[in-house]
Amino acid sequence: MTKARYLFIFITSLLLFSLVWYFFIKKSDYTITFRIKTATGTAFQGAKDWSNNRSKKDNELFNIIKKENFSYLKQQMTKKDSVFFYEWEFDPINDSVTSIKINITEPENSFYNRLTVPFFNTNFKKNQIDKITEFKKGIEKHLTEIKVKKAFQTNSKSVFVAYIQLESVLQEKAQTMILNDSKITSFLSQNKIKITNKPYLEVVKWDLEKEKIVFNYCFPIDRNTRITPDEAIK
Repeated sequence: MTKARYLFIFITSLLLFSLVWYFFIKKSDYTITFRIKTATGTAFQGAKDWSNNRSKKDNELFNIIKKENFSYLKQQMTKKDSVFFYEWEFDPINDSVTSIKINITEPENSFYNRLTVPFFNTNFKKNQIDKITEFKKGIEKHLTEIKVKKAFQTNSKSVFVAYIQLESVLQEKAQTMILNDSKITSFLSQNKIKITNKPYLEVVKWDLEKEKIVFNYCFPIDRNTRITPDEAIK
């Protein structure tokens, strides 16, 4: 067998293997990758918030199939009769830069999408680019609205507080505090207990997998305050 024939067989086999991999083994119809200047935790939470907003705004129902803390998120999105899968991978480049890869699949039209995406600007491709661009712009806007200070370790002064223990999912922590604000402030007012400083939150338990947090909502008061027994306020 001549070298040319060996070469032809090798190239043909490589091409066939590549086509089989691309159409039947590759885990997505389309992949979008970019970097963003934030930590993986912020990017991870941003993806979940974006999904919730899409559900409210465009009736796209996102269900989480699998997740790994701040590094991986797989979702199934359903809209009318259409089903899509979004597989997010969050890779920290450093403390302030994250690489994000989104593998997107539409099972019903997977073969057609894979065939056309490299060559044509199909509706499927345009829609996915628009959606992920919306996510990227949204998280970039969020980053301009928050201030980040360098963290450092210190010892806080001992403080005497009145507190109420609360539990919520992470995204609803602020709402939970607001809903219970009047409960503790009314108790303090009725018992003529003066608040001596700004209230703060003390984390008791943080379940990263379920994204639930147990915390004490604390109001600093005078150490010599007369203790009034109460089931909720301690």
